[in-house]
Amino acid sequence: MAGELTNKDLARKIRGRKNFLDKTVDAVINLVCNRGKVLSRSEHSAHTHIIWELHNFGGFSFRTDLGQTMFGGNTVKVYYHPGRSFREGGLDSAWDKDCSPVLIVYFPTEGDYKVGQFNEKTDWQRALIRVLKNQNNIAAQINKAKEKENKTLQKWSQKDEKNAQLIKEAQKLGITPR
Repeated sequence: MAGELTNKDLARKIRGRKNFLDKTVDAVINLVCNRGKVLSRSEHSAHTHIIWELHNFGGFSFRTDLGQTMFGGNTVKVYYHPGRSFREGGLDSAWDKDCSPVLIVYFPTEGDYKVGQFNEKTDWQRALIRVLKNQNNIAAQINKAKEKENKTLQKWSQKDEKNAQLIKEAQKLGITPR
């Protein structure tokens, strides 16, 4: 019948999916742990449960939920939102535009994947591999943009300080009303 997968095709698809997950899941966890922020951390008698997030990194945002039980258990969520800012609320927020993950994968132990969501489009898959390969360059660009923004804010702050001092001095001298 047309449209049915043969065993050979199914085995090929399984290998391809597992290969993609093997390449990306650990790399995403490392990226998020190195560059993201901890949302919550709780220590229990036999395990530590940590939730991390990393937003707006090369058109992606990530959430990892690690060490869910003493028997293992990790969840990785990947959101793909090129050209949109991923922040809570606001007009340009990916949250406002019904942003759903392109990948949700749970794995109690390494390599034992249970996929909850896997967007079949390949654009995000290629983009994710590119981001993971170029993460140092992306991080450098993000840091450079933040530095520039901080310098601009610092200049504004200094300008406001000077203006405030001028106003105080003018008030002291009776040039402007108090």
